[in-house]
Amino acid sequence: MLKDRHIDENILINHLKQDTLRDILPKIFWEKNTLVTHNPDIPASQIMAKSKTDDFPSESITVRINSLKRKIATVYFYGKVKTKRYAGGTHTWRYVDEKLRVTLPTEGKYRSHKQDYSYYFQGQLPAIFDMQDLCWALDYIKEQFNTMTGGKAA
Repeated sequence: MLKDRHIDENILINHLKQDTLRDILPKIFWEKNTLVTHNPDIPASQIMAKSKTDDFPSESITVRINSLKRKIATVYFYGKVKTKRYAGGTHTWRYVDEKLRVTLPTEGKYRSHKQDYSYYFQGQLPAIFDMQDLCWALDYIKEQFNTMTGGKAA
């Protein structure tokens, strides 16, 4: 039987999670494909056309489904846009300096190597997100992805 203290802590954590998700959900974009467009939980305003990763929106989280067959998806956390100018001042360009790429958990490709893989991280978490944002965003995305693909990854 749960103690009152544990129940109160769990209610507080759920409340904090809902507040954080309310702020994060508008920042999550899904790259268009058949699974995403048929998911009623993803608003059309959060679905974007397929594009190069350099064209992903800044200060946001973008989900790309790499393989429907193998159930592999990658999540891109992008920070703020910076502008750089050549020394001569004739050419400028914009870029996102802080990027984190996270591949969701999956299983090995070959039957002889049926090993489960955990999250794979590459890059740096942008300063506009904290670790709790990262965890709850990944939980939400993984839940949506598993629903779209019919359950357990791969």
